[in-house]
Amino acid sequence: MSIIHLVDWTVWNNLTGAIEIWRFTEAREGYRQGSTQWLPNLLAGPVLGQHLCGDSLGSPATLEVGDLTLVTTNLPRGPGNARFPDDYSFEGHPVLIRRGIAGTTPAAMTVVVNGLCNEVQPMKTRLTGRISGREARYDQPLSPPYAGTGGAEGGADRTGRPLPFGVGSVDGVEGDYLGLVGGLHSWRLAPSLADVRAGWVGCSALTKVTGTPSTGQFSVTAATGLVQVGGSALAGFPYTWDVDYDAPGSRSIAHGLQKLALRVPGTSIRPGAVTALASALPDEIGWCWTGEVTVRQALTDLASRSLCWWLEDAAGLLDMGALSVPAGAVSVADFDRQTIVRGSARLSSGWPSAGGLMPSRIDLAYGRCPRVHSAQEVQGAADATRRAYATLEWRQAGASLSGPAGARPAAQPLLMETPLRSAAAAATEAARRAAFGPVRFLDLRVLGDVVPRGSIVTVTLDYPGLRSPKKARILSVVPRPRGGAADYRLWVSP
Repeated sequence: MSIIHLVDWTVWNNLTGAIEIWRFTEAREGYRQGSTQWLPNLLAGPVLGQHLCGDSLGSPATLEVGDLTLVTTNLPRGPGNARFPDDYSFEGHPVLIRRGIAGTTPAAMTVVVNGLCNEVQPMKTRLTGRISGREARYDQPLSPPYAGTGGAEGGADRTGRPLPFGVGSVDGVEGDYLGLVGGLHSWRLAPSLADVRAGWVGCSALTKVTGTPSTGQFSVTAATGLVQVGGSALAGFPYTWDVDYDAPGSRSIAHGLQKLALRVPGTSIRPGAVTALASALPDEIGWCWTGEVTVRQALTDLASRSLCWWLEDAAGLLDMGALSVPAGAVSVADFDRQTIVRGSARLSSGWPSAGGLMPSRIDLAYGRCPRVHSAQEVQGAADATRRAYATLEWRQAGASLSGPAGARPAAQPLLMETPLRSAAAAATEAARRAAFGPVRFLDLRVLGDVVPRGSIVTVTLDYPGLRSPKKARILSVVPRPRGGAADYRLWVSP
């Protein structure tokens, strides 16, 4: 039974001003299901390469989509007597590619590319389309803009400026000062939030009330993220807020990524992905953004700091997960001397340190204070604990990597910033990362069926440390265009 590809390419007919779907396959006689016909004009279809990180841990996950090449001779004219490709527009329109056994229905085939056309390069008898993933959907503002109509929407001078935004729980948020709203000094902290636990002027506490605040008091309107203070504002002393952007139980890294992704209309998250990541990394996080930030930037920022990944898969579903060694996992395939293409293997270090050197210890920065106070700004403040917090941007917890003394004389501590909130969570995460040991990435080409990214395999290779079978996690997979092999990046278990 032969394997074929079915391409559904959405295009815009410039003559009729309407959307059309052109269908192609590499099958010599074309392909028909019911009244739907796929023309035999496909020369080469793009492959979807998926990378859970780049050359080091914490680098962003990416999709790699190749080119789509068609023969354009002998194509019938479309509606309005339109010629392909002369009378069509392609950029930004969807391209869907399925792969399966000839004779099966399209619905029974596997979606291998669900992307967008970036540009086309027409030639005399061929057309090459540059296809990308759909991650450009996330290049839109993270937060809505101020309307500039007064009140919580700010004055006219704020029109179009983005509101602050946050996930989890963050102490010491400054927010946007809006001046007097209803006669009260007011700050906007987010489009909406769960609660504001505490308010501070310098490092002296304000009292939270539910009614109209008076001097030394503040109140919260969670639906708009507005916080207001009674009496006169104290000049020279910053006002900051301990903000719960989300409710308890929704403050893990998984819930943060979910909240950010759903800022983009039409986003669907792979079932079980949030639950699985929340189970793997359950600790509470907190992070906030101000200014011009896109959803994609926020997702990547949060995921990279947490050694997590996110991407839209071939089915158009957003997926997410944690980067971790494959200890104790069940292998789904064997990569060995019979399947690994000779000369294709290359080893490298995946630590994000100078030259990829394995660090001596992991120091995790946690509990970031967004508004660091100077000594003058906390002068006379009664709360010593708050002064210690507000005058330091980060706290640190660390764990040393194991190994004989003197074995790695060039090793240095590696500082990694995280959105974690508590010392206990940071200490646990530092120990988890220290247990990675020597992070070894292995690039190779393997014959056989494509093994999905994230899978656990067993690898055996005539390299030091790999002559006996080792478990490895697939970080990257790029199928070869003609099938029968794929290029992989593995994270080999220590």
